[in-house]
Amino acid sequence: MTIFEVKLSSATTLQDLLGENEYVKDNYKNCDILVLDYEGKEKLGFLNRDILLTDYRLIFLKDAEYSTQNSKIPSKFSCGDYINISSIIVNAVSSCEKAEDNPYLYVQLGDPEFNEDSDEDLESSHRFSEINIRCSDQNTIYTLFNSISETAAYMEQLENLSDLKSDDELTTDQE
Repeated sequence: MTIFEVKLSSATTLQDLLGENEYVKDNYKNCDILVLDYEGKEKLGFLNRDILLTDYRLIFLKDAEYSTQNSKIPSKFSCGDYINISSIIVNAVSSCEKAEDNPYLYVQLGDPEFNEDSDEDLESSHRFSEINIRCSDQNTIYTLFNSISETAAYMEQLENLSDLKSDDELTTDQE
């Protein structure tokens, strides 16, 4: 049984952290990240991290320093843990029960190949982890939610185009 979680990295430069043709799309500063297991127990906590959204990952940076205040690409950081956006199966903003509550981003990670039509219940399969992200500015949560959703949709479109191209090649080869 696989549990999906944050992947730890010892990279301290963007060259080491980013893959070939991977670009930073956006940056979200001063966020707290809590990783829970499938039973809701805290496994990991990252406080005061910056989040980089790339073409296919969310990267959590510790001690990020920037050359200018408005720069979205850090000049220095001490570690870059990450999750692959393709492993996100649920992405939602929490509802606030009280006016003084701040919303947080709820992300559930799971197997992208998991068959949603199967009789097996997702929660009983233990094939997921949960991540809660809280940011100092509550508007950042909504922006991050939208950015992740757009990136995931774009990735799905690319995958569908790739599948169509493969199907066309297969049909052409059979003729």
